[in-house]
Amino acid sequence: MVTNDLLFSSITVQLENMNSQEFLSPKINRFVDALSNIIPTQRNLIYVFSVKDHDVTDPPILNVSFAAQHQDGTFFTSQYLQERVYLMRSTLSEVSTAKVLPFGDNLCLYEICSGQDYAQCLSPLSFWSSSGFIATQTVIFRSIHPETLYKCDCPPGFTGNYCTTEINYCYSNPCGRNGQCIQKEAGYTCVCNNNFAGPNCEVDFDEGRCTDNLCKNGGLCRNFLLGGFECVCLGPEYDGPLCEIRTRNFPDNSFLMFRSLNRRVRFQMSLSFATKVDNGLLFYNGRYNQKHDFIALEIVNRQVRFLFSAGEVTSVVTASILGGVSNGEWHKVSVDYLEQTATLILDDCNAAVSLQHGEELGNYSCAASVTQGGQLKFLDMTGPFILGGLPMLPEDFPVINTDFVGCLRDVYIDSELLDLATATNLEPMGNTLPGCSHREDFCTSGPCGGDGGRCLSEWDGYKCLCPDGSGGRNCQEDLSDVMTFQGNGLLTFPPLTSVVTIPWLNRVVFRTRDFNGVLMNIELASSLTIQIELDSGQIKYRTPTVTAKLDNVEVNDGQWHDFTAEWKNNQIVLTLDFNQHTKSVTARDTIDGQTVSAVHVGGLVNSEGTLRRGFTGCVQGLKVGDNVLAIAAAEQRNIQTGCDQLDSCSFQSITCPSASKCRDLWGKYECVCDQGHYGPDCVSACDLNICQHGSSCIPSNNAPYGYYCECSDQYYGDHCQYRVEECDENWWGYKICGPCECDEERGFNSDCNKTTGQCYCEEYSYQPENSDTCYPCNCFVEGSYGPECDQQTGQCRCKRGVIGRACDACVDPYAEVSLRGCEVVYDSCPKRYAQGIWWPNTKFNQEAVVDCPQGSFGKATRKCSLDDNWLQPNLFQCMSEAFHALKEMLAELRHVKRLNPDLSFSAVEKVHQATEDTDKMYGADVNITYDILVLVLNHESKQEGLNVTAAIRSSFTRKIVEIASRLLDPDNKAHWAVIQKSSKGVSEVISSLEAFGANIARTSDYTYTPEFSIVTPNIVMHHDIIVREDFNSTVIPKYEVEQWEEGIERDTTRIHIPDDAIQPKPELEDPSMISIEGNVAVTSYIKYNTVGQLLPNQSDITIKPSEGAVGQVINSPVISLTLYDHLASEGSTNNLPTPILLEITTLGASVLDPQCIFWNFSLFDGVGGWSTKGCSVSSFNDTHVNCSCNHLTNFAVMVDNANPVKVFGQQPLALQIVSYIGLGVSIFALVFTFFTLLCIPSLHCNLNSIHVNLVFTLITAEVTFLVGINTENNIACTIVAILLHYALLSAFGWMFIEGIHLYRMMTEVRNINQGPMTYYYVIAYGLPGLIVGLAVPLSEANYGQQVNVNNQHFCWLSIEDILIWSFAGPVLAVVVMNLAVFFLAIRVTLTGKTKNPEFQNTKSGLRSAGILLPLLGITWVFGLLAVNQDMVLYQYLFAAFNCLLGFFIFLFHCILNSKVRREWMRCCLGIQGKKVQFDESVNTSRSALSYSKTDGQFRHHIGISTGSIGSSHGSRSTKASNRPEGYLRNTASTSTTSPSNHEYVPSYYNYKPKVTNLDDPDNLTLLNPQRNNLLDDQDSDSDSDASIQRNRDSMSLASSHSSDEEEEEGVDLWKTAPTKVNLPDNITSHGLGPLHSTPKEMTVLPPDNADIKRKWPGEPYTGDMETIPESTLRAELKILDPKFPLDNDRDNSVTGSVTGSVTGSIDGSNRNLIVSHVSARPDILPLKGIMKTPGSSHKGSSHGSGSGSGSNASLTKIPMSVTTTPDKYGSGLGVSFPPEQRSHDSESEIIY
Repeated sequence: MVTNDLLFSSITVQLENMNSQEFLSPKINRFVDALSNIIPTQRNLIYVFSVKDHDVTDPPILNVSFAAQHQDGTFFTSQYLQERVYLMRSTLSEVSTAKVLPFGDNLCLYEICSGQDYAQCLSPLSFWSSSGFIATQTVIFRSIHPETLYKCDCPPGFTGNYCTTEINYCYSNPCGRNGQCIQKEAGYTCVCNNNFAGPNCEVDFDEGRCTDNLCKNGGLCRNFLLGGFECVCLGPEYDGPLCEIRTRNFPDNSFLMFRSLNRRVRFQMSLSFATKVDNGLLFYNGRYNQKHDFIALEIVNRQVRFLFSAGEVTSVVTASILGGVSNGEWHKVSVDYLEQTATLILDDCNAAVSLQHGEELGNYSCAASVTQGGQLKFLDMTGPFILGGLPMLPEDFPVINTDFVGCLRDVYIDSELLDLATATNLEPMGNTLPGCSHREDFCTSGPCGGDGGRCLSEWDGYKCLCPDGSGGRNCQEDLSDVMTFQGNGLLTFPPLTSVVTIPWLNRVVFRTRDFNGVLMNIELASSLTIQIELDSGQIKYRTPTVTAKLDNVEVNDGQWHDFTAEWKNNQIVLTLDFNQHTKSVTARDTIDGQTVSAVHVGGLVNSEGTLRRGFTGCVQGLKVGDNVLAIAAAEQRNIQTGCDQLDSCSFQSITCPSASKCRDLWGKYECVCDQGHYGPDCVSACDLNICQHGSSCIPSNNAPYGYYCECSDQYYGDHCQYRVEECDENWWGYKICGPCECDEERGFNSDCNKTTGQCYCEEYSYQPENSDTCYPCNCFVEGSYGPECDQQTGQCRCKRGVIGRACDACVDPYAEVSLRGCEVVYDSCPKRYAQGIWWPNTKFNQEAVVDCPQGSFGKATRKCSLDDNWLQPNLFQCMSEAFHALKEMLAELRHVKRLNPDLSFSAVEKVHQATEDTDKMYGADVNITYDILVLVLNHESKQEGLNVTAAIRSSFTRKIVEIASRLLDPDNKAHWAVIQKSSKGVSEVISSLEAFGANIARTSDYTYTPEFSIVTPNIVMHHDIIVREDFNSTVIPKYEVEQWEEGIERDTTRIHIPDDAIQPKPELEDPSMISIEGNVAVTSYIKYNTVGQLLPNQSDITIKPSEGAVGQVINSPVISLTLYDHLASEGSTNNLPTPILLEITTLGASVLDPQCIFWNFSLFDGVGGWSTKGCSVSSFNDTHVNCSCNHLTNFAVMVDNANPVKVFGQQPLALQIVSYIGLGVSIFALVFTFFTLLCIPSLHCNLNSIHVNLVFTLITAEVTFLVGINTENNIACTIVAILLHYALLSAFGWMFIEGIHLYRMMTEVRNINQGPMTYYYVIAYGLPGLIVGLAVPLSEANYGQQVNVNNQHFCWLSIEDILIWSFAGPVLAVVVMNLAVFFLAIRVTLTGKTKNPEFQNTKSGLRSAGILLPLLGITWVFGLLAVNQDMVLYQYLFAAFNCLLGFFIFLFHCILNSKVRREWMRCCLGIQGKKVQFDESVNTSRSALSYSKTDGQFRHHIGISTGSIGSSHGSRSTKASNRPEGYLRNTASTSTTSPSNHEYVPSYYNYKPKVTNLDDPDNLTLLNPQRNNLLDDQDSDSDSDASIQRNRDSMSLASSHSSDEEEEEGVDLWKTAPTKVNLPDNITSHGLGPLHSTPKEMTVLPPDNADIKRKWPGEPYTGDMETIPESTLRAELKILDPKFPLDNDRDNSVTGSVTGSVTGSIDGSNRNLIVSHVSARPDILPLKGIMKTPGSSHKGSSHGSGSGSGSNASLTKIPMSVTTTPDKYGSGLGVSFPPEQRSHDSESEIIY
C-alpha cells in the first residue's frame, strides 16, 4: 500500500534515453538490484511505485519514483536515498544499464516566495492520480503518479504577515545559569559552562545522575557514589565527554558526509584544524548537481578563505595571519553567516577590532567580512555536508581544492558539537583515522635527555632544543667546539689525510638570524669546490655542476639546525634536522679517491686573503667524511668561543610602545602588545572607540580581550551593539522579545505577562487548577450579582437561594431563578438550564419543544411530569453544524452519485473532519455518520484491485477506523438504543467493517497491502501476512512497531492459528510463476473495545442462562477475525479442521461461569444475536479466558453478573505498619541470632551448624518476601517466587534435620555432634533444589505474578494451582516425619532413669524444635493465605506469627543458652575493660560424655570431662583449639578448668573387657598403644559411619600447657629427673617423677609383664615392663571434687570431677597405681588449676602467660613426690592398687 510514509520517504530519479516500456523489461530488475546494493537493503524492501515518461524531450527521459525500507519496517529518509544515489550514481548507471542523471532542482529552489520576505516555499508530494496499466511481456504495471504541490508559508522561526520578523528563541532564557543561549535559525543552542551538558545545560557532571541515552555511541553511564557521573566510552576515539567523536585524521582521498544544512538565512560554524599542506578543502555543502547555492571553506596558499553563493554570484572572504596556517599547529576558524553577509575569523582574533580598524592597525586581517548582493536571500543547499574533501564524481565543484590532509576537531554547527560518529558515508567513517596521530605528545617519554635538552612536540614527531655544546636527534652528542661568527670570522682547517670514499658525509650544525652567508667551503685536490651556504634564509648545497636547495624551509629562525649532505649511489642526499626535511639530487661530479686540500668555515677567502660572504651566527658539529673537525687544529680569525648573544632588548636603541613588552628572540626582538592593545603602536582598543552607541570602554585584565564595554540600559552585547527591544503586544521578554504563544482557542488572551510570558485567561473566564484551558464564567444574569467568577473554581456570586456554579439553579426542584432569587412555581415545571438549553416554564403533562443548543440544528424536547417534575431531555433530533452539510451529501450518495475511489475518499474525509470537529455527537450526528459509513463500506467491500480506495489512498483505512471508533464510543449508547429500534445499528457497522477488512486482505495486488496496524481508543485493526512456505502455526496479531498512544491500553489478546488453517504452498514446475497471493494468506484482525455494551442483549438457546436472576454481561472486547486464503475453498473458515485458540483478555470483572460466544448475524431477522455454537471454554483465570472455536467470526466472553467488580485500594495503613514491623522484628531477631551462633567459637558443633543454616534460610525467605512479594516486573517476580519456594523448603528441611540429629544424639553412643555434615547439606539444600528445579520447567507459567481475589498481584504460587503441592507436599512430609521423630525421642527420654545433665540439654533441644516447627508451619501457612485470600485477618496473623517466629528462635538459641549468655557477658565486660573468668567445671558437654545401661547399671566411660572444653581463656591458642569434642571419646584423661586450648594426646588407659570386678585395682592397667589404635579405629565421631579422622579420634583434655606444646618446643619432659621438695605436714612424699601437665581421671602404672610397643612422646617403650626404664613410667595425681560424695565402703572407687592432676615418673618399686581420695576439707577443696614441676615453667604456665587464677598459682608449689599417708581429714591422699588386680584388657570404665 502506498502510504503517506512511503510517499514522503520516496525520491525520483531520471534515466536518460529510456522509456517506460524499455524500463519495465528486465531492466527494472537490474535497477532494483543496483539500488539494493547501494542503499543497502533487501531487494523486496524496495518499492518502485511510479514510472512516468517525461514530457516531450530529446533524448527521452524517464522519471522513476521509489522508496526503501529498513528491515524493521521503517522507511529510509528521502535525503538518505538521495545521498546514496548521489555518491553511487556511476555505479547505478553501470549496473542498471541506464544512465542516471543528476538530481534536478525543483521550483522552490528558485525562491518563488521571495516577494514575501522570508517566506519559504514548500513542495509536499500528494496523491494525484493513478495511470493506466503498462504491459510488457513479463510485467503488468500500474503507476501511482504523485504530484508536487507548491505553497508559501513562514518557515520555523519567522512570523508576521509577510514573515518579516525572526524570532529569537533565547528570549525565554532556556539555558538558565548553566550556559549561554546562542540564537540560531528556528531555535537556539545552549553553550554550557564547564561540567554541564544537555540541550538546556540541565545535565550536571558533578551532581547529576545517569539517564537513558545520555552517553552516546554505546557508551556506558556510571554514577558516582556521592553524586555525579561519567561516561565510559567504547574506545579512545570517542573523545567527547558524552562519548562523541570530536577528532579525526584525514589522509588522502578521505571525507566525512553528514546531513545537509538545508535552507539557511543564518548559521554559525567553527572548527579546528592542523595541517602541513598549503592547500586543502575543509568543508563543502551544496546541491546534488553542483550548481547554484553552496558554501565552502578552503586553505589556499597557507591562508583560509570562505566561499558562498546564494545562486547568483560567488563571494570570497579571506582572513590571514602571519606565516599562514600550514605550520602543523592547531588553528581555529569560525564562519558567521547572516542574510547574505559572511564573516570569517581566525584563531583568537578580536573580530570587532580587525573588521573596523584592521587596515589602520597595520594589516590586522585575522577577520574579514563580505556582503553578497543579489535578489536571492537563502542558501538553498540540498546536498550533503562534507568534511575534509569531496567524493569522486563526474561533475565539477566550484572550489579549487577537493581534498585535505590533516586533522579536524571540534566541529560546531550553530554552536552545537557535530558528533563525527554520525557520518553517513558508505565506508566506515569515510576512511578517516581516529584521533590525530600527527599531533600526539611525542615528548612524554623524555627523549631529549636530562642534560638541559628541552623537547618540543611537532607535526609527526618532536624536536630537541639542545643546549650549546650538545647535539644529535636526542641531544646525545657532545659537541664541545661551539664558535660564534660575526660576519668577519674564519676557520681554516689544514688538508685532511684521509681519502674520500663513498659514502661521504658533510655536516654542519648552525644557528643564525642571517639571510646569506657561507657556512662551509670544502676544496678537493682536483680544485673541485663544495659549498654549504645560506641563500635568502634557506640552506643551499653547491658543487661545480649541482646546486640543491631546500625550498620553503626557513633556517634563519635563531634555532639550532643540523644539516648533512651525503654522497652515495650517484646521489647527493640533503637532510635537515634529522630527516624532517630531505631532498635528493643526482651527483655529476666525481669525488671518489680524492683528498681534501682545505676546509673553510664562516666565509670564502679570495686570493688576496680577503673574506667575503661572511657568516653571522654560531657553528658546531663540523664533519667532513669520517673526520670530525676540531677547532684546535684550525687557523682562527675573529672567532669567539661559545654561542652567547646579548639580550636584544638590552640595547638602548631598542624601544617598544608603552603598552607592550620587549621579548628577546636570540639575535632579534619583538614588541608584544599588552592585552587589549593592537597594531605596531599597541593602540588600546578603548582608544579606537570599539564600544558602540556611546557606551564606556573599561580596561580589564580579566576580560577576554583586555577590556569590556559598559552598556546603557538601552543596549547590550559584547560591544553594546544590540538594542534592548520594547516588546509589542503579544510579545514578551527582556532585551530579546518573543511571542506570547497563548492559545486563544483554549480561552486565553492573546497577550501575556511581559516579564514571565505567562498566559492568562480572557476577561470573565476562569482556569481550573491543573488545567490548560480557560472557560467562560457564563454567570446567569438573573441569578448572579455580575459576570465575574472565581479564577479557579468559576463560581459566580449567586443571589439568595440560588445555587449552581453559574447561579442558574435552585435548591427546591419546583423553584425557578428570578431577579429576586428563587421563587416556587406551583402549576408547572420551573424554568431550568440543562444540557446547554434553557427549558421554559411548562405546564404539567406537557412537552417543551425548543431549539437545539447553540451550534446545532433541530428541535429538542422535554416532558414535564406531574409526579416527577422535569424528565430527561431528548436531543436525539439535534444535528451539529459540521453534520448539516453531510445530510445533503448522504442524499446525493443514495440517489444521485455513484461511488468511485475519489468520491469514497472525499465522503470519508468529510465525515472524518466532522467527527474530529465535534466534541459531543447528537443522535442525528450518529445516525448520519452511521448511514454514510455503512454505505461506503458496503461499496468498498465489493470492489477489486485498484478500485479499492484503500489500495490507492493510504489514509483511507485509518480514517474509516477512526470514524467507526468515534461512532462506537460509549457516550453514544443512548443514541444507539434509539437507532436500533428501526435498523440493525451496531451489528451492521461491525458486519460492514469486517467485510471491508476482509476485502483489503483479498486485494489482488499485495504490493499495496503490507502488514499494518491502526490503533484507536475503541477499535484496533491489524493485518498480518502468513507465508505458506514451511508454515507450522502462528500467533496473531503481531505488533512489531509501537502503535499504542498514551491513554490506550495495549492489546494482550492472542489468537493461535493451527498449521492446517491455510492451504500448503502448491508445487509448480516453474517456481517463478507462483503469484504473490499463491504464496501468502492474509488475516484481518479487528478488536472492538466497546461493542459488547452497545449490541442488543439477545441470544439463542445455546447460551447457558445464569443461575438466579442476576443476568449476564459481556466481559471482554469483541474480537473479529477474517482469514483470506486464495487457495482455500469458499466457506472453509466456517468449519476449520483444527479449532483456533483465542486468549481473550477480560475487562476486569470477576470471571464467573464464563462462556465463549460469537455474534451470529443470521439471528433475529439479520440483526444478530449471541451464540456459543462451535465455541467452548478451554481454560480461564482472572485476566484471560481461553476459547476454542472451529469457525471464524466475532468472538467475546459472557459471564454471570453475580459478582460485580470490586474496587480495592491499597492495604490499610495500620496493616502496612503491622506487616512491616512484624517482618522487621523477625528479621532483626534472626540476623542477631545468626551472627551470635556464627561468631561464638564455643558453640561450634553440628547442632549449632544446623541452627545457623536454619536461621540463614529463614532470613533469605523473609527478606525476599518483604522486598519482592509485590514486584511488578515479570522476570523479577518469577525469580522472587522461585527463591521463596526454595528458601522455605530448605528451612523446613533444616527443621527436619534438627529432629533427626537430636534423636541420634539420644540413641547413639558415639559422638555425632562433630564431623562432616555432607548428608545433612544434601537433604536440606539439594533436595529442595531438586524439587524446585523440577517444578519450574514443568509449570513455568504458574511461577511469578499471581492474582488473588482482590485483583492484587503477588509473586508466589497460587493455592488454587496444582503447583502448590510442590511446596505443601514436602512441608507436610517434614511435619509428619518430625512428629514421628519427636515421639521416639520423647519415648527414649521418658524411659531413662538417669538425671545426667546431658539429657536435660537434649530435652531442651527437643522442646525448642517441637515449638519452632509448628510455629514455622503456621507462620507460612498464614503467609500463603495472606497473599491469596480476601481476609485481612490472615495478613495480621501472618505479621504476628512472623514476629513470634523470629523472637522464639532468638529466645531458644540465644537467651536460654547459658553459653551464649556467658559470652555476651564476657563481651560486655571486655568492652568495659574488665577481665572475667567463669567457672565452667560444672558444665557438662554432651560430646564429652557417653554412657550405656547394662544389667541395670549405668556405665560411664573414664576419660570424660564434666567441665567445658569449649572455652578458651588463655593468652595463646594452639593448633588444636578447634578440635572437635569427639576426640575425647577414647582418652583416659580429664579436662581441667584451666582456660586453655586442648592439644591432642593419645589415650593409654582402658579396662579389660569381660571384667567382673571393676573395683579391683588390678583390673586397671596401661593399654598397649597398638591395641589402642585398633580401638580407635572402631569409633566414629561424624554423622556417618565412616569417619574421615580415624587417626585423630582421641584427645587429651590439656591445660594451657599441653604435651603438644612441649613437643613443638623440643622439650622432653618425660625424661626429667625427679625433684625432691619439702611437702606440707599432712602430705607424705612418694618418689614421683616429673609431672605431666595433662590431667587424667586416674593414674595407672603398667604391670611388670606389660607388653608395650607404642612410644609416648619422649618415651622409648620397646618391650616388656621388665625392660622399661623406671624413668619412663608415669603417674598422675587426681584431685577430686568434694561435691560428689565419697564411698567409704569402697576405697578404690573414683568419684567427683577432676579439677587437677599430677603426672610424673615412678621408680620400679612404686609401680602401683595411686588414686587419691580427698577429704571434704572446705578450706582446701575444690582445687583448681594445674600441678606443675617447680622450675619447669614453660609456655602456658600461670606465671608465664599471666592467665592463671590464684588457685592455679598456689598449686604449682605442691611437691613432686607425694605419699599416701592418712591425715586427720581423711584416709589419705592416695590409694595403691595391688598388682594382681591390674588387667591389660579392661575397659576404661567405673561402675557405680
